Amino acid sequence: MMLAEPAIPEALRQRPALAGAYAQAWQKLDGQAGAAVWAAAVADLLRANAGAACLLTLFHLRGSASALADTARHCADVLRHAGSAAAILCLQAWDSRRDASLWPGFVRLAQDAPECVALVAPHTGAVLEALGAG
Repeated sequence: MMLAEPAIPEALRQRPALAGAYAQAWQKLDGQAGAAVWAAAVADLLRANAGAACLLTLFHLRGSASALADTARHCADVLRHAGSAAAILCLQAWDSRRDASLWPGFVRLAQDAPECVALVAPHTGAVLEALGAG
């Protein structure tokens, strides 16, 4: 199996529990336009010091390589500002709605009020419905 990003195999060797999940995710994306971009976004999450739970949540998402690459990049932004728990909750909220327009709000909230991300993300659907956007 040829991995798209040379930095990833070394980082995964340091975290062997993640190597299998990464390989399964990569197999589903290999050959798609954007797969290499997804691998680079995963490498960015690793550099941001994403924990195993965050990475596993990402690896279990399904969708196009380009959508998942965008998701991983935004997740890294949330992670840097609000931490891993908030990033995981944002991934879960995105997965339940599959709406890319959620990410700018999550990232902005992580930058401006990082302690609020974990409170808001699980209630994204209710917030959007209350605003008439759900």
